[in-house]
Amino acid sequence: MPDPSFSELVTLLRNEAIDAWLKDASSDIDTVAFVLGVDPQYLRVQVMLHIPFYTWEELQSQGIIVVVRRVLSRLRQELDEFSSIARVHRQLNGADLVRPGALLRSSYGELTAERSDAESSPILFDAVPPAFANSIQKDIHYIHSVRRDTIFHAGLRFIDHPAPFAYAAFSELDRVYLKTALKASMQGTVDVADSRVVVMTRAFGYSPTPKNAMSKLFDLSAQRLQELGYEWIITAINPFLGFKGSIFSGSSYFPFATSPMHYKYTAEGAYITRRRSPGVERQEQRLITPPILWLARPMGRPLRRRLEKANISLYNISDEEYQAG
Repeated sequence: MPDPSFSELVTLLRNEAIDAWLKDASSDIDTVAFVLGVDPQYLRVQVMLHIPFYTWEELQSQGIIVVVRRVLSRLRQELDEFSSIARVHRQLNGADLVRPGALLRSSYGELTAERSDAESSPILFDAVPPAFANSIQKDIHYIHSVRRDTIFHAGLRFIDHPAPFAYAAFSELDRVYLKTALKASMQGTVDVADSRVVVMTRAFGYSPTPKNAMSKLFDLSAQRLQELGYEWIITAINPFLGFKGSIFSGSSYFPFATSPMHYKYTAEGAYITRRRSPGVERQEQRLITPPILWLARPMGRPLRRRLEKANISLYNISDEEYQAG
């Protein structure tokens, strides 16, 4: 397996200048988050998604407070809607009952977590109904875009609540450059040409999420996907947006590639995803941003054993490969 320099890779893929610049707006972001009843981390991510719309010169000349307040003003209606929908979700999934610091426990295949109303509340791993899963993708997850190609919506939910407090979505791999990168990273020691690969496209836990909940969700999802014949799960983290990805370093994932991340916007500066942008008049990012990091998880003991002796390298996906899909 590769050298465990996960945290170093994440640090290298951050933008220290932007991180330092954004610190001066922390109080504004926290205040708006408090007033709207929104998770401050979610709001920071939304702000960061919109920063590449500006040039570095514009950011410096206009000042952090002006730019962040402009972004927050543009997002105000969306944030009001997010806050309202999030409250409904939390009522349906019992997230408000989870005590901060609560631990998800597993004993003889049974999952439980402490809540404010119970010392041991049973938890189920289950497929999430598409209608509710799509609401998480569209209304709650920071990307705010539904993946119509999702093949499996997975979740952890309290037995007395219908909705999940932890959620993950998986789609068939449809990007040639990612299959190429996975193969190249193995340097011929493991053949992945004919392997079935699935992508974890969304992962979300309602705060406060019981400790170990997301890693348990990833493990149980991997077991289900392996039963369906998949041999690899891959996923991405974006350090530029502030994601550290530490949950993955302890969940059998390892880095195998970096790829460009192109941020696209409407003429007014609203962020839109790559999959939503075809046919939409768009503005390309004007700030140079670092690439994102791709992680892979092998499934099945035989494959994991082979990888223990494999020579794995980090493959850097070129802009040309990324643009070609």
